[in-house]
Amino acid sequence: LVTESIAQTDGRRSTTLPDGTTIETMLGPDPRFGMAAPITKSVRVRTPSGLERTETFERRVTLANPSDLLSLTRQEDLWTVAGKTTTQVYDAATRRLTTTSPEGRQWEVEMDEEGRLISGRLGDLELVRVEYDTDGKPAAIRQGTDENERALLFDFDPPGQLATFSDSLAHSVRLEQDATGQIVRQVLPSGREMRTSYDAKGNPTTVTPSDRSAHTFSYTPTDVVATYTPPAVAGAGATTYTYDLDRQLKRLDRPDGQAVQLDFDMAGQLGTVTHAEGAFSVAYDPGTGQPQMLTAPGSTLIFSHAGVLVTGMTWSGTVSGGVGWSYDTELRVATEHVNGGLPVTWQYDRDDLPIRVGDLAITRDAETGFENETTLGSVSTQRSFNSFGEMVGIEASIVGMTIYQLLLDRDKTGRITTKTETVGGETHRLDYGYDLDGRLVRVERDGLAWSEYGYDANGNRLTYRGVLGDANGLYDDQDRLLQYGDKSYGYSAAGELQTKIQGAQALHFGYDVLGSLKTVLLADGINVEYVTDALDRRIGKKSTARWCKVCSMPMSSSPSLSWMAQGTSWRDSSTERAQSCPTIW
Repeated sequence: LVTESIAQTDGRRSTTLPDGTTIETMLGPDPRFGMAAPITKSVRVRTPSGLERTETFERRVTLANPSDLLSLTRQEDLWTVAGKTTTQVYDAATRRLTTTSPEGRQWEVEMDEEGRLISGRLGDLELVRVEYDTDGKPAAIRQGTDENERALLFDFDPPGQLATFSDSLAHSVRLEQDATGQIVRQVLPSGREMRTSYDAKGNPTTVTPSDRSAHTFSYTPTDVVATYTPPAVAGAGATTYTYDLDRQLKRLDRPDGQAVQLDFDMAGQLGTVTHAEGAFSVAYDPGTGQPQMLTAPGSTLIFSHAGVLVTGMTWSGTVSGGVGWSYDTELRVATEHVNGGLPVTWQYDRDDLPIRVGDLAITRDAETGFENETTLGSVSTQRSFNSFGEMVGIEASIVGMTIYQLLLDRDKTGRITTKTETVGGETHRLDYGYDLDGRLVRVERDGLAWSEYGYDANGNRLTYRGVLGDANGLYDDQDRLLQYGDKSYGYSAAGELQTKIQGAQALHFGYDVLGSLKTVLLADGINVEYVTDALDRRIGKKSTARWCKVCSMPMSSSPSLSWMAQGTSWRDSSTERAQSCPTIW
């Protein structure tokens, strides 16, 4: 693959990438330092399909003394794309840097005499302030004022290592370092701790959670992980990793005896992945080096490009279909279409934030760009945010009539403490309580106790006491849930959930070697099979040999079956009856 770059004496540089994309840049003199410190004046990107994006840059400066290049009082940088200009102004008197977007949204940053950040603000959100100690280390990050202030505080030990950090509720995490500055112990606000040990090269060799055995790592001579050994449990073991001379992973051996083999070409690109399900291969365009086709057992995925832009993906095999994209002159997605259907059009505001996708209209806050409202036909959803940028409310309506409302209250760490929900005219309030480590321990509904939760030393939920009845949890040394209430769980040697049993009802789960769920055997004997593509993404679901859930793709084994629009049910053409598909969550 060849990348060609030509630089000229007048500051022009032209670069042609292997995919045919050309990038032309033009350097020009800085207003103060000339060509001794040149700045980029323009960048033009042109794709092989003819799309072209042009960016221009301009710098203006004001000097207190024209003869003194360091007497800067103001600098203004302008960046323009398609007639839309972003302006960045630095005022030396206030040491404030203000960036204004084409839509007029502003981000302000202020620095101290030493050039350190001391404050910043986006739009009308609360100002973020940074404080430093006498040694120049950050001592606090604060946002808001008075009783609403949010804070993160830092303390350092005499050698200058971070010793504790605390939140607005004075909950502190304590850190202990060894002589080389490596963290060897972390103590949470409740006293729970995690310990880490290292080898002579600084690689972590053990991680020991509270009240648990250690997770152990070993390394190759080139300091990449060779083995991972979790705490010992019956039937489980270590995962091992093998590398080539370029330190690329070439084999992974799982605790259950299954292996994944990876092979690379001479250019270091992944060529094949081989495991028990078969071989997955990647073919590259010889001219551009871009992935062109991925092949897996029963599935092929083909990519199309226009230079650096992906213009399409096409599936064939067990499931077939395609997705395509077109782009505008700013190289943004302009349209998207599925299976050759009508294109979905994307529209953007002057800040390049989406404001319309097909029939979905998006209204954004003038100061922050947050999504305030989305409208699709007669359905409208409004969102509200507090001065910290956190969502505090949702209201959904149909033809102007409110059908759902959600109000949230948050504490000084941003956690939800109260949720008031109105559905169909009926309102309920939920109050949440947390322990020192931030774990949910209590829920009240309309002022009455609803549920309480207890945890073990490693954060696993041990107990539930509430309106749904009581339940106790049991975990193994690898923190896998074995039992919760009247449900029990079983796992493979590699840690994948294999069984879920409740009384006489049992669910059985099967996975491929990459960990993707492939089969589920329901308690009533129905077998569900999931279909994945060459990227191991779930694209189909079959039940009792009938397709149930995919896009509008051809039916497989029964010619009397055809697709419903959303793919969550199937229709038997011989009886004209719609049948629902079992769903596994």
